[in-house]
Amino acid sequence: MSEIDLHGIFPPITTPFIDGRVAHDRLASNIEIWGKTGLKGLLVLGSNGEYVYLSDQEKRKVIETAVSAAPHDMLIMAGTGCESTRETIGARPRARPP
Repeated sequence: MSEIDLHGIFPPITTPFIDGRVAHDRLASNIEIWGKTGLKGLLVLGSNGEYVYLSDQEKRKVIETAVSAAPHDMLIMAGTGCESTRETIGARPRARPP
């Protein structure tokens, strides 16, 4: 297993909503902009609180959008606000191939 370099800045980002639904196009646009700033990575579904308000499917889609929109060398981390360790482990998405 290769080591992950966590040196650098990894800000928690907000998840944009329009009319109560995740605005995936706005999320992708924001990530594309942040990808040009020199940030090492981003934390989606982090400390901004939206994790607990989304369904499992919505959470996975947010992560997929973030990974797809980010430059290949930008690390995307996903927060988990599950109530149990078992749920947190089960929520683990597949890693993006190198």
